[in-house]
Amino acid sequence: DFFASTNRPDGLIINDYLIGNWGTTVIENGTFYSPYCCVNNFNGTTTINGGNISKNKAEDGGGVYTYDAEGFMNGGSITDNEAVDGGGGIHMYDENILDINEDVFNMNGGVIARNRAGHNGGAVYVYGGLVINKGIIEENYAGNEGGGIYIARASNLEMYGGIIRNNTSLYHGGGIACHVSSRGKPPQYAYLAIDCGSIIGNVSLTGNG
Repeated sequence: DFFASTNRPDGLIINDYLIGNWGTTVIENGTFYSPYCCVNNFNGTTTINGGNISKNKAEDGGGVYTYDAEGFMNGGSITDNEAVDGGGGIHMYDENILDINEDVFNMNGGVIARNRAGHNGGAVYVYGGLVINKGIIEENYAGNEGGGIYIARASNLEMYGGIIRNNTSLYHGGGIACHVSSRGKPPQYAYLAIDCGSIIGNVSLTGNG
């Protein structure tokens, strides 16, 4: 699989394979498409206000991969992407996850649909924090757990609105799967808080949830 990165001062490179960023990425309109393409953001901020990230493939984060970075999805769509491992649509990773000021991806609108992950998180893999205020996560698939969203150990999901529907996992958590790790002392739990929103029509083919 192809992977690259950039530290250009303008913060954004677009070519046949990659949109890479070490600063700030703002996606307003247009379609990003390639057999092996994704948005990579390291130590910066990603804001998606419109457009479509579609039909891309990566090891982790088929559409978008963030590392120690903050994210905002206010509109647009992330569709038909594939991750070999985790996060068919979005994979977010916070290296300093136990810090108080963790990195958070905020979904305030838009659609994440028809993405696939070979392992966990058909739509979104969360190792950090995810806040859903609005938007739709639908028809995604995970080959292991979390057809819609997979929340890794010591990670947080807060849902204040939006819809998670018609997602599928092979094993546990058709809509949402939460992971607990007993390796740490004390054990590291995933945190899930739902204040409002809808979680409907999700399916676990052979497991629970």
